[in-house]
Amino acid sequence: MMNRPLQVSATDSPGCGPVPYRGPGLDLERLDDALLAQMARALDEAHMAQRLDQVLLGTPGRTHRVRTCRVERVKYKPGRNCLICYRLEIEDLRSAHRGHRLVLGRVYGRGASGSRFAKARCQPHSPVGPLPGVAHLEDLDMVLWCFPNERKLRHLPRLLDGALIETELAPRWVRARWGTGWGLVSSTTELVHYVPEHTASLRVTLTLERVRDGRRMPWVVFGKTYYDDQGQSTWRAMRRLWALRGRTGLLTARPLGHQPLLRTLWQEGLPGEPLADSRRLAADPSLLRQSAQAVSSLHRCRIDGLEALDIPGLMARLEARSRVVGGAYPGLRGPLRELVGQLLRQAPRAHSAVTLHGDLHPCNLLVSPLGVALIDLDSLHRGPAGVDIGSWVACCLYHDCLRARPLDQALHDAMAFAGAYRAAAGEGPGRRELAWFTATALVSERVFRCLTRLKPGRLAVAQQLLRWAHEILREAQGEGELDGTAA
Repeated sequence: MMNRPLQVSATDSPGCGPVPYRGPGLDLERLDDALLAQMARALDEAHMAQRLDQVLLGTPGRTHRVRTCRVERVKYKPGRNCLICYRLEIEDLRSAHRGHRLVLGRVYGRGASGSRFAKARCQPHSPVGPLPGVAHLEDLDMVLWCFPNERKLRHLPRLLDGALIETELAPRWVRARWGTGWGLVSSTTELVHYVPEHTASLRVTLTLERVRDGRRMPWVVFGKTYYDDQGQSTWRAMRRLWALRGRTGLLTARPLGHQPLLRTLWQEGLPGEPLADSRRLAADPSLLRQSAQAVSSLHRCRIDGLEALDIPGLMARLEARSRVVGGAYPGLRGPLRELVGQLLRQAPRAHSAVTLHGDLHPCNLLVSPLGVALIDLDSLHRGPAGVDIGSWVACCLYHDCLRARPLDQALHDAMAFAGAYRAAAGEGPGRRELAWFTATALVSERVFRCLTRLKPGRLAVAQQLLRWAHEILREAQGEGELDGTAA
C-alpha cells in the first residue's frame, strides 16, 4: 500500500471561505489598542512576504525563497495578542518548483515574545522542508510556527503523516463498516479545514477492493482533531443522533470512532455540498422545508449531558462580548451601550429547552442526494429554539449586509427559514422574541467576530449591523411583522 503525500486544499467550503487580506480595508485606525502598530505590519502581506523570507529562509547558500504571502485567518484578542495564519508560496531556486506552506504567527505585547519563543523552542517541533519548526520576529514581538508545528494541536504531525491512518485506523474502519470481504488498497490524506490552535479537519479518501472479484470503490472518511477534549462529547452526541435516526429521520454523518489520546473524532463522509447561501432556500420551497425539518428534528432529540444555555447565560455573553468590542472600538461604544441596555431590559422569559445545534448557518446544512443533513455538531447544547433561529437570521443578515442588500430584502429571505421552521415544528419564537434573539446574535456573534477576525471592511460592517439590530427591534415593537406571521 502507498500513502500519497499530504494535499492541502482550501480551508473552507464554497461560499464559507476566508476573505483575502489584500489592499486597504482593515480600518485599524478605528481601534484603540497598543498592539496596533505591530498588527498593521503583521497584516501587510507584501511586508510579511519580505520579513518571513528573511527570517525563515534567509540563510547563507539559501535554496528557497518566499514568492508571495497571503493572510488566511486572524484571531485577535484586543489588548492581549493576535494570531495570524499565513499561506506562503515558496519557490525552490534550483528547480523553480513552487509549493505552499502555512505559517502561524502570534503577535504579543511589547517585549513579551522572548519568553514565549523560549517556551516554543522547548516544545516538540521539527523542520518542515526548508522551513524551521519555530522562529522569532523580535521587532514585531511575533513567535512563528511552521505548520504542522503549533502550540495546541500537538497530534497533527502524526495524523498528517498518513501512516497511522493507513496501517492502524483504516483497516479497523473497513472491517467495522464493510466486513471482511473488503480490503484496503491505498489512502490519501487531505487537510480541508484548519482553525489554528483550535481544530483541524482531514479528508481521508480510501480505495477499497472486494476480495471475491477485485472490484474497487472509493470511501471517504473525515477526521477532526481538537485542541481540547471537545471531541469526546461530540462523539457521544453523534452516536446518540445516529441511534435515533430511524425515529427522527434526521440525517447526520455516521460516527466511526474517537481516539481520546489523539483528541480526534472520525466519521463517514456524506455526499453533497453545503447550502452556503440562504437565497437558495428562498428560491426552492422544497429545500426550505427539508432544511427546516432537519433543524426541527434535531431540536426534538433528547441527548443527555449537554450543557445548558439559558436566557441569563445569553445575556451574560452579550454583556461580556459587548465590553470587548466597545473597549477596542471606541466608535461603537455609544451604540453598543444603548442597544445592549435595550436587549437586557427586553429579555424574554424562560423558555423550554431543546437540543440546539449551537452554530446554525447555511454552511452547516449539507444538501445531499439523501436529503438535507446537519453537519459540524461540536456546539450542541440545550436551550431555547430561538437561539438557533436567531443565529441563522443574524448570519444571513451579515452576508447580505456585505452584499449591500437593503434590510427589508435581507429580512424577507432570512425570515423565510423562520416561517418554515414554525411550520415544521408546530411552534417557534414569536415576532418579538425572534427579534430579540436575532439582535442578540448580531452583537454576540456577528459584530464580535467582525472585531476578532479582522477581515477587510468588517469593522465598517459592524456599524451597519448595529443599526440593523436597532431597526429590527423597533419594527418588532410596532405593528409590522418581521416574518409575515402573527406573534
